[in-house]
Amino acid sequence: MAIYFSMLNFDIGGYYTISIREGLVIVVLNTNLYYTNNQVTADMTDPAGQFQWFDQVLEQAAENGNKAYVIAHIPPGMSEEGHSILRRQFNQRLNDLIIKHKKTIAAMFYGHQHTDTFKLWYDQGEPVVFALIAPSVTPWSSHIPPVYLNQPVHNPTIRLLQYDRQSFQVKDYWHHYLELSDANKKGEAQWKKGYKFSEAYGTEEVSSISLAHVVSNFDKRTDVFMKYLRYNINSAKGETIKTSCDAKCKRRYICSIKEVDAERLKKCI
Repeated sequence: MAIYFSMLNFDIGGYYTISIREGLVIVVLNTNLYYTNNQVTADMTDPAGQFQWFDQVLEQAAENGNKAYVIAHIPPGMSEEGHSILRRQFNQRLNDLIIKHKKTIAAMFYGHQHTDTFKLWYDQGEPVVFALIAPSVTPWSSHIPPVYLNQPVHNPTIRLLQYDRQSFQVKDYWHHYLELSDANKKGEAQWKKGYKFSEAYGTEEVSSISLAHVVSNFDKRTDVFMKYLRYNINSAKGETIKTSCDAKCKRRYICSIKEVDAERLKKCI
């Protein structure tokens, strides 16, 4: 029955939910409905009824004592340039629902940006929800982030996550990449370990609180921030970026992680 309803919702709007183990549901959103380049849905209030569905699914999950992983392609929030990745009205509504269901959402996972980053949602000054934004397998380089770097071609990347099967808290992840220049020279693909999150940032888990601590270190420690920039472009020629990001550039990176609302991002920058 769960699979039937998942397919029915997918046919309606490309979104669905499914339980993969006791206590955990996967909620897959079609955020392409909210994309700034999508002209079809621009004047709609709730394209394909997804907002209402998302709210109901998370309410039901909470009633059943379940946690949820939210997965989609395009993330809500702001780019380093100060642009909303989704249409602003949709971005705001999605952000409101994320905060509303902060106790149910264990983690969120997105892509689209082709860079390695994350975002935080705050409620009354406290970090309450986080999203990991994975880089890409394709070396295509986005024209949006990073803003100020003379950006090299991205190395293909994959990520392996570890989570607690009882609490569903994300514990750690391993980041692997394919160095294109080396692969092209040798004529074979050799994947390399880029980093392990806990080792790279000195944390014991991947959580809203630990990620907020990592961001606070960006301001305090230049070495931590430069490490983030190297990972952000998937370890591609990381040695060339040491003087490529000035104070204004750094502020934009930090604010785009901490602020998911357009007006608050402007104040942060």
